[in-house]
Amino acid sequence: MSHSIAVHTESGTWTLASGDLPRLRNCRARLVWRYAGEAQWRDDFASLPEPSGRSFKGELRFEALLIELKAARLDDAAWELSAKATQVGDRPIELLRFHYLDGVMANEGTGALLQLGQQEGENKIVARLGEEAKPIRYAEYYKYWWMVPPAERRLPDPVYDQPNWVCAIDAGVLMRDPHQPGWLFGVTGPGKAFGEVGFRTAGAEAGHFYAGQLLDNILLAPGQTRELERLLMLAGDWQDGLRRWAKVCAEALGPARTKPPLAGFCSWYRNFADVTKEEIDKAIEQFSQMPIPPGGRMIQVDDGYQRKPGDWGPNDRFPKEWWDSLPKRIAASGSIPALWMAPLTVQDNHPIVKEHPEWFMRLPDGRFAATTMNWGWCDDPNWRFAEKGGHVSYNLDPDHPGARAFIGAFLKETAAAGWRGFKFDFSNQCDNARVPYDRSKTTFETLRGQWKLFREAVGPDALVNACGAPLRGIIGMADSARIGGDMVGNWTTMRQLLPGLLLRMLAWNGIWWAGDPDVFYMRKKNTIITGSYFGQVELTTSPEEQQLLLTAMGMMGGMMYTSDLPEDWSEDERQKVLEYWGTDRPLPAEKPRLAFQSGSDLPAACKVERNGRVQCALFNWSDEPVECSVSLAELGLTDAKMWRVERADESVVLKEGIISAIQPPHSARAAFLSAR
Repeated sequence: MSHSIAVHTESGTWTLASGDLPRLRNCRARLVWRYAGEAQWRDDFASLPEPSGRSFKGELRFEALLIELKAARLDDAAWELSAKATQVGDRPIELLRFHYLDGVMANEGTGALLQLGQQEGENKIVARLGEEAKPIRYAEYYKYWWMVPPAERRLPDPVYDQPNWVCAIDAGVLMRDPHQPGWLFGVTGPGKAFGEVGFRTAGAEAGHFYAGQLLDNILLAPGQTRELERLLMLAGDWQDGLRRWAKVCAEALGPARTKPPLAGFCSWYRNFADVTKEEIDKAIEQFSQMPIPPGGRMIQVDDGYQRKPGDWGPNDRFPKEWWDSLPKRIAASGSIPALWMAPLTVQDNHPIVKEHPEWFMRLPDGRFAATTMNWGWCDDPNWRFAEKGGHVSYNLDPDHPGARAFIGAFLKETAAAGWRGFKFDFSNQCDNARVPYDRSKTTFETLRGQWKLFREAVGPDALVNACGAPLRGIIGMADSARIGGDMVGNWTTMRQLLPGLLLRMLAWNGIWWAGDPDVFYMRKKNTIITGSYFGQVELTTSPEEQQLLLTAMGMMGGMMYTSDLPEDWSEDERQKVLEYWGTDRPLPAEKPRLAFQSGSDLPAACKVERNGRVQCALFNWSDEPVECSVSLAELGLTDAKMWRVERADESVVLKEGIISAIQPPHSARAAFLSAR
C-alpha cells in the first residue's frame, strides 16, 4: 500500500494519518526547561500551526522561548520539520529537551517502538505496548562497586525517571508490528543534539509518544538564538525509510567516510589483556597468506599492550626494539598496522590526575563523572575484572583545552610511529549531570568535537574505528564503527546481539561508514581463552552457531575481524571464511532487507544484493530443529518467477516463491539466486 501523510488539525493539535498506519493523535510541541537556578523542570506545551501548502511556518510560544517552526513536505510520504529558538525572557534559562511532536499513538490494542539505539535499559529492538519496564535510568542498573550509577550521572528527568518509557536515540519507528509499515522519526542535522523518539508501553499513559531532541541542560541567555535539529518524518516501508534517513544524515553531517570495509585480526578475544608478542608474530605471518580485501587487511593489537591508561607506550611484556619495529613489520607483510586505544581514560595513579584535576569530567559534588576499572592488571597480575580492589581510571573532559592538548599530543606521536589504523574505545561517557566546561554545548556537540580532535590528531589518511561511539555524531570522522557489544564466544551473547546488528547494518553500513559487528569465530568448540582478565573463558559455540555468526556478518558486508589464527581452521572452515573474505569482498550489501518471525523481533531471513547476485539466508534462533521458510516477496523480490537457485546450502529449497530449509538449532542456511 502506498502511503501519503495527511494532517488534521483541531484546537492547535495535529492528528497524523497515513493509509493503514496507526493514527498519531493530539500532537503538540513540548519544551522541558527552567530558569537557571530553579530546582524543578517546567514541562510546557504549545499549539502546532495550521498546515498550508507544501511548506509553511509557524511560531511556538513558551514563557521564555520563541521557536520559529518550519515544515516542508518533501513528498507525499515525507516531511521535514526544522526550528530556531530565541530566548525572549529576562534571565538565563536551561533547556532539557524539545519535542516537535508529543501525542498519543492510537493503538487499538497493539503498538510498538523499534529502536536502532537506545538509552540505558533492556537491549530490545522492539518494545511493545503492554510491556512494563523500570525507569530508563534506575539506581541498580550498574552493580559494580566502582561505577557511578546512571541515576547519579544524569540530570533528574521527568521522562527517564518514570517507569514504562522506552527511548530510541536519534531515530525510531512507531508501528504495530515489524512485518508492517510504520512511522519513522529521525533527527538529521545540523549536528547540535541527540534525537530521541519515546514511547510509553504501559500504565495510564500507554501509547504516549514523542519525537524531538535532548538538549542536556544547555544555558541560553536573554536574546540568544539556537538552531535546533531537523526532524525527518516518513510514513510507509520503514526499512527503506531507515536508509533514506541515513542518507539525509550523511548529507547533513558529512561528507561521510565510506571506504570499503577491512578484514583482519583482532588480538582481544584470543587472550584478552594477556596479548603476547608471540601470537602477534604468528598473526603477522599467517594472515599474510589471506586475501587483501578492497578496504585492506589489518593486524590490530588490542587492549593489553599499554603501560596503563594515559600512558600508551608498551609495557614490560614487549621489548622496545620489537615494539618500535612492529608497525613496519606489519606493513611489510601487506597488512595495516592498527592499535586499540582509549584516549579519554587516565588511570588514577597517573601524574596528571594530581597535577591537572581540572582536566577531568566531574559531578557537582566533586566526584569524577566517569570511572572505569578495566585495567587493574596494569599494577596487579592477579587482578580479576569486577572484583574489589585495583586502580580505576577517569575520563578527561574533551572540551577542556589542557585535556585536548594532552590527548592530541600522544595521538600524533602514535601516528608518527607508523600506526595507520586506530580503534578508539571508552569514549562515549559524557553524561549531562557533569559540570560542563562549556554550558552552551550539548552532549552531542561535545562528543562530536571530541571525535574531530581524534581525527585531526591522527591525520586524514589514518583509518579510525569508533568503538562505543555516538553513531550519528561520528559521520565524517570515522571510517568504521562498532555497532554492538562484545561478541564473546557463546550462544547467549550471539543470540542477544545479532538481531540488532543485522538491523543496524541494514540502516547504516556503507552510508555513514563501514559497520563493525565485532569478531567472528571458527575455532574449535573446546578452545580455551586463558587470559587473566576474566580468568578462563570457554568458547562454547557449536559449528552451526559459528556458521550463523559468519553468515550474518559476512553477507551484510561490514568489517570482518577475527581473533582466530588461520592455523586454527580446518580446510572446510577456511573455505567458509573465504566466502566472505576475498580480494573483492567484503563490500557493503545493496538493497538489504529483513523478514521477521511472526510476533517476534527476530529476523527470520535476510536478503542482500551485490554485483548483480542475490543472497538469502534463513535463521533458526530456536533450541529445536525447525523448518524455516520465507517468501521472496517478504524479501523485496516481488517477481518470484524470475528467480532460480544458483547454489545453496544443504536442504534449501525454492518452490513457488518460497525459500525453505529444515534446519538444526541455532543455524543459518544460505542460497544464492540469479535471474532466469
